[in-house]
Amino acid sequence: MYEKILSVAGLSPKEAEIYEILLNIGQAEASEIFKQTTYKRGLLYKILEQLIEKGLIVKIEKPRKPAVFRVEHPNKITEMLDLQAQKVTYYKKSIEDLMPQLISNYNLAFHKPGIRFFEGKEGVRRVLDDTLTAKETIYTYVDMEAIVEHINDINKAYVKKREKLDIKKKGIVLDSPFTRKLLKNYHTSVTDTRFMDHTKYSFSSIMQIYDDRVAYISLSEDSFTSIIIQDKNIYQMHKQIFEFNWQNAKTYEELTPLSKAQ
Repeated sequence: MYEKILSVAGLSPKEAEIYEILLNIGQAEASEIFKQTTYKRGLLYKILEQLIEKGLIVKIEKPRKPAVFRVEHPNKITEMLDLQAQKVTYYKKSIEDLMPQLISNYNLAFHKPGIRFFEGKEGVRRVLDDTLTAKETIYTYVDMEAIVEHINDINKAYVKKREKLDIKKKGIVLDSPFTRKLLKNYHTSVTDTRFMDHTKYSFSSIMQIYDDRVAYISLSEDSFTSIIIQDKNIYQMHKQIFEFNWQNAKTYEELTPLSKAQ
């Protein structure tokens, strides 16, 4: 009678049937329950053990007497439903977090650019962590002042992981006294830096180019937006543009002194 409702709570049809039998009689030995079912003894004992694991019945054992199975208060069903609801909420959140990757894989399967979009500082972490899977040298454009201002702690943790994994990076940065001082001895074992004239070019964001992907992180006072585009053609175009700019950017040794106005 209650099979459909009990199945929503997570019981199988067989478990619901045995539970309902015990609900009607309160408690009984296995032999008594056996008389009211068409199941073999081995299967009945298995179902009873499953109901015990779910907390719906208890097994009472006494010396030299057969065990008695007693039904617990029906409130246990509500507790099971609450647990199911918690699981649904958890898995829904997990699927939502995974959805950008699933959509990306779907798009790639149909030869469309795979695009993943993230918001907030957690999104910044996820994009940076993705670069830690790089099989090649990462090419990047960076505004170091924006990084220090907005995500300094995140970047410090990231660069330590990158150094530990020995993932190399070539970075083009905006030239300024602040950036020169910061990058003079900046993780030089894994980071090669060149400078662009900040009076001609300006940006407050990050671009990273690696493994058929281009990742963008936009940094501002009130929002953090991060995007990963996975597409071979887009990747190749940005990689070649970077290599051209790299050749024209200045090494630390080639820099000329900045004026006080700068």
